[in-house]
Amino acid sequence: MTQTLDPQLEELIKYFDSAERLQLVATRIGLALWQLQDLEASSAMCFAMVAKATKGMGIATGYALLKEARSKTFGPTIEQLAKHGILSPELVRRFDALREERNWLVHRSQDDSRGAVHNDQAMRKLVLRLESMKKEALALHQALQEIAMRHATKHGISREEIMARANKTLAEWRSGQVG
Repeated sequence: MTQTLDPQLEELIKYFDSAERLQLVATRIGLALWQLQDLEASSAMCFAMVAKATKGMGIATGYALLKEARSKTFGPTIEQLAKHGILSPELVRRFDALREERNWLVHRSQDDSRGAVHNDQAMRKLVLRLESMKKEALALHQALQEIAMRHATKHGISREEIMARANKTLAEWRSGQVG
């Protein structure tokens, strides 16, 4: 015997399904945005370190350079990295493509993806696009990390020193004792 649900209960089930989908969409968007923000910060840091920093400038000057670099938006930062020859043409292409995806996410994704809350195919398409952005942002972040690492070692700072400082900074962040 087939059971039928009360139409109000059916609507309630659809609501919960939509609410769960909306939660998934919002979570995925948030994670993608955070990954992109990390990449933007890494891009600014790489630019400040490789293009602007000078030997013996001191930590206060370094923080000032970083603050200035971080005040720029993603596009101009990428352009400066390219202009200073820090990025290969292939990395510039990948950054530009990701910047376009980032702009879509921030400015047009809601209009383009409203159906994701109610439609399996639209949900899959959106989640795959967000996951692709996250993966590319991470890959580009790692490429910048390697560029910065090569630059630092070229100027006499060992990988061990860099990793020790990075681990110390992470421990400070995790403990809430930044400074």
